[in-house]
Amino acid sequence: MQLASRPAFPEPLLAAMWQLSENSRLGFRVAGSTLHQGFGAGKYLIGIGDTASVVRYAWLESLKAQQQNAGGASTPPGTPYSPINLGSTTITGTFDPFYGNLGAKGATIYADPSNCGSCEWIQGVKSTDTDGGKQFIDGHEVMGSVPLYPRQGGPTNELNDQPYRHGAVTWTAISVVGAVDNANHSFTAMGAIKWGFSISASGRLSISGPVRASAAEERGVLRQVMKEYTWTIR
Repeated sequence: MQLASRPAFPEPLLAAMWQLSENSRLGFRVAGSTLHQGFGAGKYLIGIGDTASVVRYAWLESLKAQQQNAGGASTPPGTPYSPINLGSTTITGTFDPFYGNLGAKGATIYADPSNCGSCEWIQGVKSTDTDGGKQFIDGHEVMGSVPLYPRQGGPTNELNDQPYRHGAVTWTAISVVGAVDNANHSFTAMGAIKWGFSISASGRLSISGPVRASAAEERGVLRQVMKEYTWTIR
């Protein structure tokens, strides 16, 4: 819903940055190890040729600044979780609680699918403080008509995320991994993982997962993509 006080920016980049300043999810992992430090904005903007890339860069820079204000990230390498066998791929990585300044609490996840160097992710999220707890496709503020979770400088198949909040909440993600055909706008799902965190009214943080998502949970995300996007889901 458009706010009456929201200025009408003529430039897509400025409009996107305004949206980012109002977005409370703070879900992308922006630890220094996951970004290309020293890659100047001017040089980056000159080297790319599409608005979506510019917006994606602005998003990451904005979230990097917000993360610094929140107090940093989990100390690598993190806590490994048990490998999650999805059949044609196995997910490995780390999962940890996140504690920042100003009461920021959440979770940090890294997920790497085997035998799928060109895979990408689609992530459905439910958060009790967002849209009445209804599921949304994560990253839509950045990716627009593309349902994929935004890349963050590393290999395209890696999922790096660090959502956090400052108050009571239950935040749950269903992260679907699959092979992508960008030219034909298609996504072939290979399975999904479920993970998240909650903060109690007294401020106690609990993290859950990651585990293999149920077939129904995976279908729920993919059906939402088919409903809201023009991509083909296989």
